[in-house]
Amino acid sequence: GFVNAQKALNLHSDTANTLIKIKLRNLGRYSRTVIWNVICTTMLFLKYLVYCRVQQINT
Repeated sequence: GFVNAQKALNLHSDTANTLIKIKLRNLGRYSRTVIWNVICTTMLFLKYLVYCRVQQINT
């Protein structure tokens, strides 16, 4: 994580920039996945709540 970034900055700036770009790209891909999982989970949870509410009204 952070220590690796610091080590990278101590290398030649070209190498450091490349490593940082790769890290950011991976981080971006990871965070997108997390965001999608959160959205999907939230949607399922909301559907479940609505379903429960409807069941209560029907009975």
